[in-house]
Amino acid sequence: MRRVAAFAALLLAAFPRPASAEWRSLRSEHFQIIGDVSQGQLRDVALQFEQFHEVVTQLIPSTLRGGSPPVVVIVFPDQRSHGPYMPRVNGRTVPVAGMFVGGQDVNYITVSLEAGHESFAVVFHEYSHLLLRGVFANAPLWFNEGLAEYYSTFEVANGGRTARIGKPIARHVQLLRERRMPLSQLFSIGHGSKEYNTDGLPRSLLYAQSWAVVHHALHGETRRRDQLIGFAQRLGAGGGLEDSLRATYALPLEQLDGEVQAYVRRQIYQHLEVDFTKSLVTRVTGNAVRLADAEVDAWLGDFLAHQRDRDSDAEAQLAKSLKARPDLAQAHAALGLLRWRQGKHDEALPYLAKASAASTSNEVAHFAYGYALATGGTRDSARLADAATALEKAIALRPGYPAAQRLLGYVYLQRDEYEKVRDLLGPMVKISPGDHDAALILAAGLLGLNDVSGARALLGPILAASPDEDARRQARTLLGQIAAVQNRSQAGSSRPSVAAPGLEQRTESTAAGTRSSGPSVILPLRPLRAGEQRTFGTFEAIECSDQGVVLVLQGPAGTVRARAAAFSSVEFTTYRSQTGGTVSCGPQPAVPALLTWRSEADSTVAVAIELVPDGYIP
Repeated sequence: MRRVAAFAALLLAAFPRPASAEWRSLRSEHFQIIGDVSQGQLRDVALQFEQFHEVVTQLIPSTLRGGSPPVVVIVFPDQRSHGPYMPRVNGRTVPVAGMFVGGQDVNYITVSLEAGHESFAVVFHEYSHLLLRGVFANAPLWFNEGLAEYYSTFEVANGGRTARIGKPIARHVQLLRERRMPLSQLFSIGHGSKEYNTDGLPRSLLYAQSWAVVHHALHGETRRRDQLIGFAQRLGAGGGLEDSLRATYALPLEQLDGEVQAYVRRQIYQHLEVDFTKSLVTRVTGNAVRLADAEVDAWLGDFLAHQRDRDSDAEAQLAKSLKARPDLAQAHAALGLLRWRQGKHDEALPYLAKASAASTSNEVAHFAYGYALATGGTRDSARLADAATALEKAIALRPGYPAAQRLLGYVYLQRDEYEKVRDLLGPMVKISPGDHDAALILAAGLLGLNDVSGARALLGPILAASPDEDARRQARTLLGQIAAVQNRSQAGSSRPSVAAPGLEQRTESTAAGTRSSGPSVILPLRPLRAGEQRTFGTFEAIECSDQGVVLVLQGPAGTVRARAAAFSSVEFTTYRSQTGGTVSCGPQPAVPALLTWRSEADSTVAVAIELVPDGYIP
């Protein structure tokens, strides 16, 4: 039944966007919402995202709130119309309920009204990461995932007047009834850990225990919200586990572990309810405007351009847009950035120049042109001046546009306009101290102003806490220039020359040219049952004998050999381009797969094998 459903979902991609679709656009305070749905439905989606944004940011200290690139939400009425814009692998569609595709220039979210809450849960989880990225920089994995899981439960009730967030997640509650992960183990897990990178019970337990720690802090009897945030911030700044715990929770790890265990055993979970009549947004003002077909193709083409392996589809949609509207700035900007990402800089620049010249209200168009001028070709004074003008326009249209601010700070640095670097990036780094790219540029600017102590205050935490070796190397390089700056200052030079090796490459890699590593998607995987575990790896072979079959998977910890009495004892499912055919003995095509198995006596028993798309991250 699962394979039939997956195959039916794959066929959705064969149907083009209906010619009769009436696309509209609505701009709310924090989102650009577009979709081929009614004005009322568009406004309802905008309201739900605005309410979610407001609830999350109210739970974050206001002094720590950071900006983000523009967020565009694309609303499809059903999975059929969503299909052509879902991820593609080997020419086939990977069915998803919702998507989040992040970028430095713009973030895209898609939702299908037909998919209902499932569509919103995945994007709320991922959007939470986006909101928190500049707030809790370098925070531990368990904190980020626990908060994202907590916020993903957001729902609206009472006719849109009440928001509920933090309701218990059934799969976590069920798992924690049977298993637990000691906090000493949980707090040691990072992005490179086996528990995080191998699908199965340990990973499920990681998410469940992380959610429990967060839920306990926010809703337990002791209400340890401030301690939780302080603990995560200290760890993110490079503090030791025991010292950070004593400074925030003021108790030993074993006692906190006991508190969380007791909280889970009680199985009484409260949640937060926010009455919108008191403080939160209750409606979205403004009318949706009808989009011309060329504008729709520009939006969808740019969305495809931000996905992996969709360049040809993006080019076709953008070419269609420009054929209908040769002067459309948005299409020029999208195609120019696509060409830039492909390394075709000479082709990209004319598109980006046209986009900036034609647009008075599209911040991405101005940003894209400024980016191209600032990071490519010969950067003479005239070119840098034009880059600064374009980036200033982008920021004027969207105050707090972080990628544009970083890049403009870098341009000012190249022009020796150190006061402008300080005035632009100083407030930004104060709000988001974990933004090390901005901090490096600001530190170089402060050195240009002979502010050695200010530069040291920025560079020290990067050396101590940044997980990025490249950022630490650049911080060491700038610290090494301090003596030279001091000597020149003492010699009477009020404006010492500051070299910033490495900042150019770092600025280029973190600006608009960075393509998303792939959308966050949900595959309808077979649920794990009691006693089962799941391992992610490469499916290598099926060995057949009179005693049955053996499935061979190369996993991160070595080879897994799982036995079964017969083929019929194993559930086979594919989410790849192969949607039919038979399974046979012998070597298999080396493809990523999830093997579900259980232990019986001294044997590993195969339960299911699910073939997943290339690039899938469990």
